[in-house]
Amino acid sequence: MSNVTSANFSTIPNELLRNINEISVRRLIIEEFGNPSNAFAAVNRSGEDVLVSVNAKTGLTIRAFKNDGTIYAKYYDKNGVFIEEGAGGYWK
Repeated sequence: MSNVTSANFSTIPNELLRNINEISVRRLIIEEFGNPSNAFAAVNRSGEDVLVSVNAKTGLTIRAFKNDGTIYAKYYDKNGVFIEEGAGGYWK
């Protein structure tokens, strides 16, 4: 993730990240951390690096840097509603 240079890295509480699959949690993250836009680094349960990008106007993007070298992304709108998911390239 060294190519991310303009992000403001800070911390989302672990209890929120653990429950990010719940729409109420995604809405709270967008509301609390999305203005101005922010990026957060984390490690998921599989030990993979994750980048969570939050923007109050556009929503939430979660990118997992998979152990096999691919990037997998999930996109949510500004209300925390799922939009789409899919492969997002390669990181190694």
